[in-house]
Amino acid sequence: MVESIAELQKICHNNARFTDRPWWYRLYRATSIRFTRLILLSGIKINPNHITLLEVIMGISGSLLLLSSNILVLIIGFVFLFAAYLFDCMDGELARYYQEFSSAGSYLDEVGHAIVDPLLFTVLALTLYFQSPSTIVMIMGFLTAFLIRFIKANFQLSSFIFVKEVTSSPETFLHLPETEKTSEKKTKSILDIPILFANSIKHYVITVFIFMLAYTLDYLKGVNAVIPFFDYKLIVLVFYSLFLSAVALAQIIVNLKTIEQEKMSLFHKVQEAIRR
Repeated sequence: MVESIAELQKICHNNARFTDRPWWYRLYRATSIRFTRLILLSGIKINPNHITLLEVIMGISGSLLLLSSNILVLIIGFVFLFAAYLFDCMDGELARYYQEFSSAGSYLDEVGHAIVDPLLFTVLALTLYFQSPSTIVMIMGFLTAFLIRFIKANFQLSSFIFVKEVTSSPETFLHLPETEKTSEKKTKSILDIPILFANSIKHYVITVFIFMLAYTLDYLKGVNAVIPFFDYKLIVLVFYSLFLSAVALAQIIVNLKTIEQEKMSLFHKVQEAIRR
């Protein structure tokens, strides 16, 4: 017998209520858990990695479909893109339910994000280039594609540096004294709030929604005189190229001040886990 939605949420969401997350994230989670339950009710055991692979395929396919000028193809493309994030939620839920955690699955998930996120901006730039060839447009497209990955990598830098230093010089960490949690409190920065806001704006779902809005307005301006005649896709590309550049610069400044502290915080978490 398959558990109820409430019981599945406890199992698959680790009792998290996501009250600190935006409404659209909670909506996605409420939807994904119901699709996960449908899979469980079917009696067919699906490997979570297969859901991850489907997520990657949907994301890539949806991005490429945005190159079309056909409104029906564009709608299918955006459906694929939004569905990809639904599968991104479902693969983790199935993994927690079956207690089948795979490094290959995590790797495939990261590979998918590394492809789809930059591909969205590359496709946007190519769409604009095909309409009116411009070197500046292509430069902005490649810049945003690079920055969207650079920014995400910056969020993971403390973990990367910690692993790199532990594997290259393990003796350095073996002789460090154990430190209480109170000393690991992260230093506040004036840039923390803007970066947190930026992280929300650059989120995959919000980015896809903004893209959909731009594509919709560009389509409607040709059939409805009320819509101002702007190049909405170009506005989105210019906005993201400037916005992500500012975020990347802010991240570099913050990381230079806090990277050592975050690295040591990871070390102390490992110490605590070993003690347990």
